[in-house]
Amino acid sequence: MGVALTPWSMKMAFNYMTVALNVVMVIPEYRKAPEHKQPAGMRDMRAAFHHFHKNSSQFGFDCNRMVMAA
Repeated sequence: MGVALTPWSMKMAFNYMTVALNVVMVIPEYRKAPEHKQPAGMRDMRAAFHHFHKNSSQFGFDCNRMVMAA
């Protein structure tokens, strides 16, 4: 029997992990295939990482406690 991962269950899992690990989780939007060829999505994720890392104090969190998910 498999496990169904719904958007709700993923949100609950992410919420649990952020509290348990005392981290801030960033889940940015990014360009996806087939509309956009790789490495477009990877570039978007990298840009988001740098943006949140550089500006973490403006968002009110420690950049060393940041986790990204896709």
